[in-house]
Amino acid sequence: MKTRDLILEIGTEEIPAGYLPPALEALARMAREEFKKARIGSGELQALGTPRRIVLFGRKVEELQAPLVTEKLGPAWASAFDAQGTPTKTAQGFARSQGLEVKDLAVRETEKGKYLAAVKKEEGKPAAPLIAEMLSRLILEIPFPKTMRWAEEKIGFVRPIHWILALFGDEILEIKVGQIKAGRKTRGHRFLSPGERDVQNLDEYLSWLPKAFVILDPEDRIQLVERELERLAKEVGGLPFSRPKLLREVANLVEYPQGVLGRLADEVGRLPREVVIAALENHERCFAVEGADGALLPRFVAVMNNVPRDPGPAIRGYERVMRARLNDAIFFYKKDLEISLADRVQRLKGVVFHSRLGTAYEKVERFTRLALFLTRKLWPEEEVRVQRAAFLAKADLASEMVGEFPELQGVMGSEYARKQGEDPEVARAILEHYLPRQAEDRLPESRTGILVGLADRADTIAGFLAVGIKPSGEADPFGTRRHTLAILNILLGREIFLSLSELFGEALKNLSGVARFSETEVKTEILNYFQTRLRGIFLASGAVYDSVDAVLTAGSDDPCDAKLRLAALSQFRARPEFEKLAIACKRAANILGDFQKTAVNHALLTEPEEKELSKIIERLEIEVDYFFKQRDYTGVLSQLLVLKDPVDSFFDKVMVMCEERELRENRLALLFRISRIFRRVADFSKLVIK
Repeated sequence: MKTRDLILEIGTEEIPAGYLPPALEALARMAREEFKKARIGSGELQALGTPRRIVLFGRKVEELQAPLVTEKLGPAWASAFDAQGTPTKTAQGFARSQGLEVKDLAVRETEKGKYLAAVKKEEGKPAAPLIAEMLSRLILEIPFPKTMRWAEEKIGFVRPIHWILALFGDEILEIKVGQIKAGRKTRGHRFLSPGERDVQNLDEYLSWLPKAFVILDPEDRIQLVERELERLAKEVGGLPFSRPKLLREVANLVEYPQGVLGRLADEVGRLPREVVIAALENHERCFAVEGADGALLPRFVAVMNNVPRDPGPAIRGYERVMRARLNDAIFFYKKDLEISLADRVQRLKGVVFHSRLGTAYEKVERFTRLALFLTRKLWPEEEVRVQRAAFLAKADLASEMVGEFPELQGVMGSEYARKQGEDPEVARAILEHYLPRQAEDRLPESRTGILVGLADRADTIAGFLAVGIKPSGEADPFGTRRHTLAILNILLGREIFLSLSELFGEALKNLSGVARFSETEVKTEILNYFQTRLRGIFLASGAVYDSVDAVLTAGSDDPCDAKLRLAALSQFRARPEFEKLAIACKRAANILGDFQKTAVNHALLTEPEEKELSKIIERLEIEVDYFFKQRDYTGVLSQLLVLKDPVDSFFDKVMVMCEERELRENRLALLFRISRIFRRVADFSKLVIK
């Protein structure tokens, strides 16, 4: 079949940097789904973009829609024809309903015998009009956090659309969005290559863009930004300090990255490193420069969307803004140090955490109690430090610096605690209780930081779910999902064995005077919430889905314990004896149903096979208990291998579901005791055995 290349470019005013990556991902996904649904074959469809354009393109897009073959099963052959082979009314009626003659019906062999079938083939249509209609719709379906309207337009888009380029091969697609009709014109960089240009096809478009100072692929722009940073930092004997998040953001602010090197005021040495970096990154999207010793140099790199003949005015502009920002920071820093963190805690009484969950001070009281509860369970020797760290953890929210630089909460609290003579472990915990802030962030290392961080997050999750505020779709304004994953990553990463049921039971008790809710219902919801995310973590680690389900069904209350059980089961599945034992366990589970009796009457054991099995079970229950106490689940499963042959013999020689009720229940009790041992590791009935 003949194919052509496809190009769609939506030219706009500047799109916010954070909006671009998810929009491109969504457009590519939606386009692939729509092309598949429309039966239009193609090579890989890609979506790339810059702040001024969103582009979808694909190679080898078929010119004709694939034909559609449908088949509908009709009446059985026996009812479709009489003894003489004449079509009955049943056959005639089915054919008529499908718009066919009886002679045109096909015959299909099924498990139930021969049936008539109506097979229809719908020829494919030319692809160009279908693609045009599809893309016209997809343009307005690209998801953005916010959209706008402009001029007299009734449509909404992230920013005003100025042009649309849409070509199928060299043919212009009939697309119109609002008042903008698609054509073959595109535009280069706003400053470096202004004006319009006609495009004949995809190859010409892709080869011309770099000449017009437009780097279409965001990954290519990231690499260019990194090279600019390294080049300019090297000029002053330093290395760039960059974070992936800022790199991505800056790369999506420009079409053609160009770096310039600026100088910071000498006062920079009077501020903590984190304050300088925050001022550079979050207010000017600039990058700090480090020396070989890791200390900040009085230099920074800014990335422009231009190549000026004289960069001097731009550099001086950046320097002027940074000088003002850093002077403000020095003022805030000095002023904050005049008041102790302990005194600032009282000011939290005037800071609202949430209208339905009280003030920040009340939250501190709640998670302090929860942190002490955890401390007594895990590391009692940390109690004094934990109490102090929890008390001071949110004090910097009432500081001038955090009021101006909210991203420095925890950082400034830790800095002020050190300056004011607090225990170094307490100061460290004030920062660490916020970790990890996002997926790629480091985990807290100190026990005090771990305990306070777990308590703070648990109080937040319990609080919002207790008052009915839950994440919905893409929206998670209070970070419930993030806090859930943070707790799981801390427990798993630091190998902490902890009952989530106990943790959230205590957290909900602390909320009893704050909101009205059913503790049982909310706790169940929280635990289900954690299990879902724990399943995602295990699957992302490469575990097989049925092993994950088997382990979590057996219990997910202690995530670290579940991780050990999953590792043991995954290893056990590689053994040659596994399959037969697993099949026996599944068979036992199917027979048991809801039966849960454990008492075995030895006087009712009549067959040699059930007597032998009973002896082995009683011995095993004692022996495996040692391995369970050590959390040695590999040892448990290894011990259970002894059951393979006795269980096989039991099923072969003993009638479990016999008519005598007492005898039947006695034999079921044997099976239940076996199932109960296995279920302490995993629910084998969830395993898929070939």
